[in-house]
Amino acid sequence: NPYSKIVDVEYFYTDSLALSYQEKHHRYMIARWGYSRALGIWEIINEIHGTTGWVESQAASKKWVETVHSYFKENDPFNRPTTASFGGSEGASHFSETDQLGDMPNVHFYEQHGWSDPYPDNVVRSSLANVVSEARKLKSKGDRPAFFGEAGYTSMLADTGTEAYTWEFHN
Repeated sequence: NPYSKIVDVEYFYTDSLALSYQEKHHRYMIARWGYSRALGIWEIINEIHGTTGWVESQAASKKWVETVHSYFKENDPFNRPTTASFGGSEGASHFSETDQLGDMPNVHFYEQHGWSDPYPDNVVRSSLANVVSEARKLKSKGDRPAFFGEAGYTSMLADTGTEAYTWEFHN
């Protein structure tokens, strides 16, 4: 992490020197890859809730995302959407935050902890009910795209070794 040479990690989102270097990096990203029609979305940050800056100050972290979002909106010639993601292993605790960050709500969906088991006799159905429920919550954030930036069944409620579950999750 080159920023560790100029600022302690807890100040990454707020230090003026770090922010000026980040702006240069974002300008380079747009210049280097922004021409490509294959680039669909700028993901500003992946699983922000896992950063030291988020732990230190959620308000400063959100402001940083807003600043980066604005920079991409002002400088990307194709005005691609932005997103910032949250992980989903803690249940839906951070999902309500995603509507505040970027153009597109984006969460990572893994059912390790804190998810309901509405059909105890049918874990495949329970897992799929959770997927549908969370997808509906994302779509309720407004008239805009929303997606699971990551989703997987390696840690879902169901016995992930079954062909039926793999087929159902895929569909």
